[in-house]
Amino acid sequence: MASHSQVITFGCRLNALESEKIRKFLKQNHQSGTIVVNTCAVTAEAERQARQAIRKLRREHPTARIIVTGCSATIHREVYQEMPEVDTVVSNVSKSDPKAFCSPDVIPVVSAQDGVLTGFEGKARAFLQIQNGCNNACTFCVIRIARGRSVSFPFPKILRQAQEFARQGYQEITLTGVDIASYSLEGRSLGLLVLDLLKNLPPTVYLRLSSLDPAVVDEPLYEALANPHLLPYWHLSLQSGDATVLKRMARRHTPNDLLTLARKARSFRADLLLGADIIVGFPGETEAMFLNTCDLVEKAGIAWLHIFPYSDRPGTVATTLTPKIPMKEKKRRLQHLRQIGQRLLYEFMTNLVGKGVIGLVEQASGTCLTGKTEHFLPFEVSSVSEKTGQFIYFRATDIRTQSGVPTLLGTLES
Repeated sequence: MASHSQVITFGCRLNALESEKIRKFLKQNHQSGTIVVNTCAVTAEAERQARQAIRKLRREHPTARIIVTGCSATIHREVYQEMPEVDTVVSNVSKSDPKAFCSPDVIPVVSAQDGVLTGFEGKARAFLQIQNGCNNACTFCVIRIARGRSVSFPFPKILRQAQEFARQGYQEITLTGVDIASYSLEGRSLGLLVLDLLKNLPPTVYLRLSSLDPAVVDEPLYEALANPHLLPYWHLSLQSGDATVLKRMARRHTPNDLLTLARKARSFRADLLLGADIIVGFPGETEAMFLNTCDLVEKAGIAWLHIFPYSDRPGTVATTLTPKIPMKEKKRRLQHLRQIGQRLLYEFMTNLVGKGVIGLVEQASGTCLTGKTEHFLPFEVSSVSEKTGQFIYFRATDIRTQSGVPTLLGTLES
């Protein structure tokens, strides 16, 4: 049996948060020789990678106990149960059920409603879950099935967790969940939650938001942008920039809604960087519809793009929609849109050269500090000082593009 436990994570920041809780549980309960694979179901490729990793883990650790959990394991439980490499399959519900402590076949995870997490092993920033589940019925998505209906966590317990992270020295806290823009509890929206957290946290702490649904961004969230301690990067669940495709996806926003959001948000924070998730090749997407998405990305200045070729997900409405777009065409559209995003991102970064920038150090190796800026852009600064997990202020001097994703280079400001 393997001499130590492992947790392998696929997918979103919420999975990363839950994996950290699983890791701590394994360590506290001396579960050596246990490997947990926390799966993602957002794309067929993510599921394929998880299955491939499980087979490799079994070859490398023939006597280990392999437990599979997460969204893919919840939706396709029987697939993983039939894999000879897997010992146990745990649903998303079971891994956060306190009763799971009574069963030897599951790994319980304390939710943000029930307890305080005491840190993240090897992580520079902390993740704070404020919500779980989703009430939307997007025709392409299985996450609603995997995570259940939306549940917002009580503010006092969220604040207690945030204050504990601050006490431990974390300077960046990312608010995460399945659909955080839908947060609503006791009259408090996401915007009001952010404003209240900012009032009650020390000035050394910055908040970052995970993915936002453009349809439910509320007025207080715009107002929170004016506070420099809410970091100026919004990642939007856009999916398409064409009105017809959005309707077929059952999304709740229109292209004009997105343009309005971009203008209004930048009226509160001129340097706001927008990113987005976009699906190309959705069933029935014509070339003209795809070009509408490209046009919207340009007009709204959405520079940080996560682009996915559409893939059928069993159990979703979109699998019945036609016509299907050939994979070759989906790849062409992906590459075309990626080039637009790379150009917009480079233009945004070019405007930062010569200016002062703050960034969170994720790694300090020798004389090099690397991490993400307030806009979540990769940076590299030469320094002999080790400041992992802390914000630094530096002067941006150049952009390095050789590695694919542009990196902002700089020198420390005294």
